[in-house]
Amino acid sequence: MQKLLFFLLSILILSSCREREKPALSFYYWKTQFQLNPAEKKVLEDHQIQKLYLRYFDIDIQTATLQTYPKAPITFKDSVPAGVEIIPVIYIKNKVLENSSLTELDSLAQQMLSMIQQINRKIGKNANEIQLDCDWTLSTAEKYFHFIETVKKLFPHTLSATIRLHQIKYPEITGIPPIDKGVLMYYNIGEISAGNQNSIYEKEIAEKYVKHLKKYTLPLDIALPIFAWGQQIRENKVIKLLNKIDINSFKNDTNFLVLSDQKLQTKHAFFKAGYYFQENDIIKLEYITEKDLFQIAKELRANYHHPISTLIFYDLDMINLNRYEKDIFEKMANALD
Repeated sequence: MQKLLFFLLSILILSSCREREKPALSFYYWKTQFQLNPAEKKVLEDHQIQKLYLRYFDIDIQTATLQTYPKAPITFKDSVPAGVEIIPVIYIKNKVLENSSLTELDSLAQQMLSMIQQINRKIGKNANEIQLDCDWTLSTAEKYFHFIETVKKLFPHTLSATIRLHQIKYPEITGIPPIDKGVLMYYNIGEISAGNQNSIYEKEIAEKYVKHLKKYTLPLDIALPIFAWGQQIRENKVIKLLNKIDINSFKNDTNFLVLSDQKLQTKHAFFKAGYYFQENDIIKLEYITEKDLFQIAKELRANYHHPISTLIFYDLDMINLNRYEKDIFEKMANALD
């Protein structure tokens, strides 16, 4: 009897050790002005969001002078909700790395941190984590990793960075950035084109990369897409991306001829949502369904066996939130625990 009790107790202990905690929910906020409407505030309250990943500014470079500069820094029309920690996110264009020396990158790291501090002082916040967003290449990896090391020397807190799926497949070639943790961006997987492929998420493409997560050594949080966009196509070429659009508003507009669930054709020239369309332009609508999100969760569960501390949705905007049932975020956290 004692042996049986010991055996059952051992099974329970082992089972509890294998259980993973449900990831905390969070959002990216990717606008140049911080202003939450009542519905967005309610989403933060309902899901007890404790962190927001705010795009603070981009780091770009002037073509003529090759001078780096902070592009479109965020301004605050609203105060940050009480109890919500802010994680500054800085997007670094790859051409900055291409056209900067290591010494210039050392100076850039100091300037970046100084500007983050200026913004934080204005809103009365401190940064315990900074996130870098850069799609580095083989030719810029050494410079990017040097920049990261410089930032770490100046910022003695958590430094995270975004990781694309294509950087997961060949870590020995692309390199693993010397950061505390990464955020796997599970979107923008396909190619932007006039064809039928969904550039936000394509199951067949994702599966070619996600299986390599098993050998990736960097701790990862996960970022999932809830955004949508359109592609304006003319003469079988994508001429413009239509960001922050209401998909249903396009589908229900009688100025368009519905060709399929994802393609519309303009009946005549007109303006809509700040964009100009010529007659016979094709609008390709790309978005992520709830079914797509659960498929992504299935792929991650099958290939990534480490705890996921945070699940981040891109991005917090009512246009995006309105396409899903309000419990979708908790469902996704449960699917990944």
